[in-house]
Parts: sequence; structure tokens; C-alpha cells
Amino acid sequence: FEEGIRQEVYERLSLKEPKIILMAADSEIAKKGPTIKDIEAVNQMINHLSKTNKDYMIHAVRSIYFVPPDSPSIKNRVLAYASAQYVDVRTVYRWLREARELFALYRGLALD
Repeated sequence: FEEGIRQEVYERLSLKEPKIILMAADSEIAKKGPTIKDIEAVNQMINHLSKTNKDYMIHAVRSIYFVPPDSPSIKNRVLAYASAQYVDVRTVYRWLREARELFALYRGLALD
């Protein structure tokens, strides 16, 4: 993500001095700091789930949360996922809660 930001700035300002380009890229990355931290926390959460052999939870998270913005509501995605995977809906919600708690932990957010 960060490299993509830098590349976009380099392409947009390619005729400017290298110092200006570097400063502009650093500024854009600073603006996107919270998003970058979110992505890092998601990656850490997925790594944690993978190391603890919870690939089924990773699959649920990806299927329910990693979707285009115009997708059906989360409730409908959970229902569809549970049905397709032959899993109780409450179980899917428990998996998602655990994943969200891990994300919050890695992101440094309060859980209460």
C-alpha cells in the first residue's frame, strides 16, 4: 500500500526535483498513517490466526469482510457464508468477534 502511494506520487510529480517528490510522497504516507496501521494490524491478525491453525477463521474473515463496497450487508454475508460452509451462524459470529478482538489488540485499540 505504502509503495503504491509512493509510486503514484512519483508518477504524478515526475518532472519535479527529487527532493520535492520525496517530500510529497512522505507527506501522502503520513496522511494515510491510520490506514497503513489498520492494514498492518489486519496482517498481524491473519498471521496470528494462521500460526494457531485457525485457517477456517481466516477464510470467514476474508469472505465476509474483504468484499467490494457494494456487497450485501454483513448480516447477509454471514448468513450466506454459514449456509455455504454448513456452519452455525452463531459460530461464524464468534469467529468474527475473535478476529476483531485480535485486530483491536494489534491496532492498540481498547476492547471495552
